[in-house]
Amino acid sequence: MDLKTLNVVLMLTLGLILSSILGCASSSNAFLGLKMFEVPPEPDYWEKQKELAAQEKKTIQDQLAAVDKRTDLVEGEKVLLRKKIVQDIGKHIDAFEYHQILAEIDYAYEDFQRKQRVKEALNATGEKAEQIRQQPIVVVKAEARTRGGATLRQWYLELCNRSSRPIGNIRYRTRYYSQTHVLVGAGGIESPFGGPFEGIIMKIIQPGEQREMIIDDGFVYPQTAYATFEVVSWEWMDE
Repeated sequence: MDLKTLNVVLMLTLGLILSSILGCASSSNAFLGLKMFEVPPEPDYWEKQKELAAQEKKTIQDQLAAVDKRTDLVEGEKVLLRKKIVQDIGKHIDAFEYHQILAEIDYAYEDFQRKQRVKEALNATGEKAEQIRQQPIVVVKAEARTRGGATLRQWYLELCNRSSRPIGNIRYRTRYYSQTHVLVGAGGIESPFGGPFEGIIMKIIQPGEQREMIIDDGFVYPQTAYATFEVVSWEWMDE
């Protein structure tokens, strides 16, 4: 290979390396969520963004204050309206502050719902009161998932205490079925490998609280096509 050909090869190789580096940098910035400009922004671009964020923040504060003064809405409706205002307007405010505001609103709504459940339980009479006493726990969500290379079973739960009393030591039963509806395995209090505390959720759910949790339920049974989760018993924690 003569010197001229060698120079051409080196230049092509260098060009490919530079293209690769620039491509990686662009991809990294995109991955990290950094804003890339085809042309440099105006000198006062970031100042304008700050002003816009301040204006939006003030608009949000003014509208939230207006919602608080409304007498035609109950507290739960006010909370949902606050959330919609923040989501519709808060496009340019600081991301951390935006999510913090939404988190506070979500917490306020959950607290409102909790108080409503307790109020309903305290005011319940007759058959409704007996239903709450007999079945205070509502399974809002029970989703079976696998982990550990699809060999271990976990349940993602959302349980609601609709009573006015704290509940704990919740015993549960899980069952696993084949496509032909044959029982191929069980967990919780029916687990063949369990100890004395197997199948017991040793956590307290406060009155009116709706709580998310994850529980392990042993190994995945072969042939499993679907599974069921059932609350068997519980204990009142104020006795």
